[in-house]
Amino acid sequence: MAPKYIMRVIRTPMPGKNFEVLDRVIGNVGRSDARSRSTTMGVFSASRLVITTTPFESLVEAEQAAESVLSSAESRAEYDATSALCSSVNIGLSRIIEAPEGLETANWLHRYVFQSSPTERPALLAALRELRSHQDSPKSGITSSLHGPVVVAATAVESLSQIEERFDALANDAGVKARTMATLGHVDSWGAGIARVYRH
Repeated sequence: MAPKYIMRVIRTPMPGKNFEVLDRVIGNVGRSDARSRSTTMGVFSASRLVITTTPFESLVEAEQAAESVLSSAESRAEYDATSALCSSVNIGLSRIIEAPEGLETANWLHRYVFQSSPTERPALLAALRELRSHQDSPKSGITSSLHGPVVVAATAVESLSQIEERFDALANDAGVKARTMATLGHVDSWGAGIARVYRH
């Protein structure tokens, strides 16, 4: 069964701790279970966030994963040790609206984070799906937070040249430009960044 939800653990490393946090996260997650995950570290972005994404087929599966950490003294100690290297740690669950293409072989993730009011969220999701329907592969993934105003659209690519092609289309294709402006009409604020992908 295809995943319906993803959990994102978003860590903001303290200055000088970026790669220490990244190494600990990959090492700790790799020891916890056999579940497929990916971790990204911001490279071309305003901050070097370390974000670990875990898919779940159901909320029951997410609950079981949480309980396995909460009930293990070793897992709690590892979590706290990594968190001590960060200025903030946030954990969120999101519903997968559209799954991303190409994540299995991607080296980079181009992520857009949108903030919208509850009344605008359905229109924002519809606009993003319309934008996605016109994309060449790899098509973007779209997720919607279960506990906040955040919608994320992320494109997984093997090379940054693929992102450059999309920038060129935005600059030169009237249809792409119109669909993008229609999407932004439903958001209060947005941000973007390009991150390196580490699969484990």
